[in-house]
Amino acid sequence: MEFFGDWSVVSVLMHRVAVVNAVSDKVAVILTQDFGGLDPYLMTKLVRVFRARCGEVLVARGFKVEDTLALFDRVLAQGFRKVLVVDPYLHLPNDPRKYWLGTAVTAGVRKLIHSGAEVAVFNRVSKFGTRAPEGGTFHHHSIHILVRLSKGRTGIKAELVKHPMKPYTVTYFRPEDLLNPPTARRTLLEWLGDH
Repeated sequence: MEFFGDWSVVSVLMHRVAVVNAVSDKVAVILTQDFGGLDPYLMTKLVRVFRARCGEVLVARGFKVEDTLALFDRVLAQGFRKVLVVDPYLHLPNDPRKYWLGTAVTAGVRKLIHSGAEVAVFNRVSKFGTRAPEGGTFHHHSIHILVRLSKGRTGIKAELVKHPMKPYTVTYFRPEDLLNPPTARRTLLEWLGDH
C-alpha cells in the first residue's frame, strides 16, 4: 500500500501509522532523507494519545539509495513484520532517463512484501508530473494499492487511485482526524477495505 501526495499530509499520516502499529507489534521505519522527516514531538504526542510503547518503533535512516537497500535487508534479517518505507526515491537523479536506478528500490520494497511483511510506502509526487508517485513506471505498476492525499477546501482529500479490485473513489476527512484516536467515523483504512 502506498500513500503519496501533499507531503505535509503524508508525513503526519506516516507518524500516525507508525505509532498505531506500535501498539500491537514492533514497527520498522525506513526513512530516506538527509535531515528531518521525523518529528519527535508529534511522535511523543501520538504515543500518549494511542498509548503506544515507544520502544517498539525502530527508525533507520538511509542517506543514499545504497543505504536504503541495505536497510531493507537488515529489517528482514531482524524479523520485522510491519515496515514503513518513507520517501524511498528521494535520491533519484533529476533526469527521467536515469530513473532505472529506482528499480533496485522497488525490488527491495517487493522483497519486503513477498517476505510476508506488511509494508506501507509514504512517497512524494513525481518530479515529472502531479498525477503519479515518485519512483517511475516500474514502481507505479508494482504497488497494488495507491492513495493520493491532498489538502482541499473541505479537509483532506484521499483518492483511491489504484486498487486490484476496487474502482477509483474519493473521500474527505478532517486534518485533526490524523491526530486523534478513531471515532465512530470510519478510518482511512476502513474506507479502503469497504471499496
